[in-house]
Amino acid sequence: SNNYKYLIKKITSLNSSYIKSQRVTHLETFYSYTAAFRWDSASSGVHRDVFCEALMKEGAPVFTGYPRLMSEQRLHSKYSNTNKTKNAQRLNKDEFFGFLCLGNPNGKLEMELIFKCIEKVLNNIDDLKRVRINNTIISLGR
Repeated sequence: SNNYKYLIKKITSLNSSYIKSQRVTHLETFYSYTAAFRWDSASSGVHRDVFCEALMKEGAPVFTGYPRLMSEQRLHSKYSNTNKTKNAQRLNKDEFFGFLCLGNPNGKLEMELIFKCIEKVLNNIDDLKRVRINNTIISLGR
């Protein structure tokens, strides 16, 4: 939980209007293994996948969503109506990004490295505005 709190605090300190931390409820009783964020492509002028690809190239173990939403599983077929899950689909496809493995053996050093990657990419955001995404599939980390 300390790594989670440290990483959230550091990223929040950037005061970026493009990144919004997603709240974990009951942090006092729930150990968060994922630090989750929303990327604002519209105001940044950079697609989430371009931003995350840049983070990966800098060495950050970022992931950009889940291969299939729970509503897309056959078990939950009654929820598979795309009109009912538009928000979840948009979040998963265009906005969500996060960092896994916030527990041991990782510590503040690893969280600081993730933070430095984000800081560097944000400092060079204008360069990323020229990049266009071409159906690039970004896998979970690298």
